[in-house]
Amino acid sequence: MKSYINMYDQENLSDEKKINRVGNAVVDGLQAKGFKLNEQEVQDIFAEVAKQMNDLHEAQDK
Repeated sequence: MKSYINMYDQENLSDEKKINRVGNAVVDGLQAKGFKLNEQEVQDIFAEVAKQMNDLHEAQDK
């Protein structure tokens, strides 16, 4: 997930769009590997992406 975050963080997009792109990439990748995700798992992935992006930005601001 961190590699997706670093890749999409370089794009000139709003944080919301970055979170959506990373979340979709992670979900698509897992589904391509045969994982079946329910709605709660997808929401958890997006929440974790948002948390990690926030943590990354806080670390960069220091």
